[in-house]
Amino acid sequence: MNENRLQEIIQSEMQFVEELSGLLQRQQHAIIHFQDGSLMGFVEEEQRLLRSIESLEKERVKVMGNGSDQSVEPLKQKMKILAQQVLDTNKQNRVLIDNALLFVRQLICALTENFTRQLVDTKV
Repeated sequence: MNENRLQEIIQSEMQFVEELSGLLQRQQHAIIHFQDGSLMGFVEEEQRLLRSIESLEKERVKVMGNGSDQSVEPLKQKMKILAQQVLDTNKQNRVLIDNALLFVRQLICALTENFTRQLVDTKV
């Protein structure tokens, strides 16, 4: 097992996870402030970062094999913390999106009197 290569891979993974964390924070800001135009770009960037992380993770497994290397333990702990931050932010974003969707549905119901009348008058 190449210890230096393993550390490089994990550090690269950490950089991508940090980028992902920052992206999710910006995504959350866009959700809160109804900046839906930028959300699609965030989703595309998120997918790119996840593909990079997945590729590095496959390489890490290949380099590391089934063994465990104590020299990378501090990096692994930092990675776990970063991954938990990403999960937490992602959960918060999911709740925000669900609440926004519920709000839109309720607004449409109110405007159409529970879907019993049209939102737009077609006679005009």
